[in-house]
Amino acid sequence: MEKITHKVKIAGSTFRVVSDDSPEYMAALAREVDIKIDKLLNNSTFSTTQAAVIVALDYADSLKKSDSSSDTLKAQLKESLKDVAVARKEADFYKRELERLQGAKKEDEANNPALW
Repeated sequence: MEKITHKVKIAGSTFRVVSDDSPEYMAALAREVDIKIDKLLNNSTFSTTQAAVIVALDYADSLKKSDSSSDTLKAQLKESLKDVAVARKEADFYKRELERLQGAKKEDEANNPALW
């Protein structure tokens, strides 16, 4: 995808950001960050830089927890896929066994016709 230079305004400052994301996506991210910084600035004595660092830490924390959660889900999925593979093998075995027994029954019926 093509790189685009985006102009975003956060905490009263304008920034140029180069990204391959859509303008709408980048604007939404900038609004979200701006709102979080603004909320901190209005409810504390933090400087803009301090508020930006706290917001960055919050995002870093969320990312790390999401990565950890993603790793856990990947491991669970891998185990589930192993279980599915085992179940398929067992189903195939029992299908073949059923076909074998049905064939043996037909052969037995052909060789020993019922009296009734």
